[in-house]
Amino acid sequence: MLTFAEWIAGTATSQWLQVEGWFLIPALQSIHILAIAVVLSSLLMLNTRLLGLSSSGLTVPQVAHRYLPWLWWGLPVLAVTGIGLIVAEPVRSLWNVAFWVKMALLAVALVLTLGFQGYARRDPQFWENAGNRTRIRAYALLSLVVWAGIVFGGRWIGYMNA
Repeated sequence: MLTFAEWIAGTATSQWLQVEGWFLIPALQSIHILAIAVVLSSLLMLNTRLLGLSSSGLTVPQVAHRYLPWLWWGLPVLAVTGIGLIVAEPVRSLWNVAFWVKMALLAVALVLTLGFQGYARRDPQFWENAGNRTRIRAYALLSLVVWAGIVFGGRWIGYMNA
């Protein structure tokens, strides 16, 4: 991985970002952070509904219909800005344990979210069934913990030495 990171660092785009395009790095970071806020806000609204803490007048599918599009639009923005940040500082990112922990947690979060969305579409009544309440709350808590881990992993990238 170090060889690959060094190769990226030697590309014209990476060199340009590091020397002349330095002003883009804070812009990419700012957009990345705003996209994180959008994604986490939508997930927070959805998971607090699953936990019974908010939007009790709406069904889970209604809440999902309202907030999941924000998540699915925010993720590509995160991907594009994240790739830009990696290209700007590839060794710092790709040779960093925190980065890989973040990516692993992101994979788990995507599987959880896709699973939720599939269930919400296939069986809207699943989420309103009192017999499923423990599983639903466990899912919501797991989702929140995983996404919090993604945020912490992202922040640790800057503080862990490559």
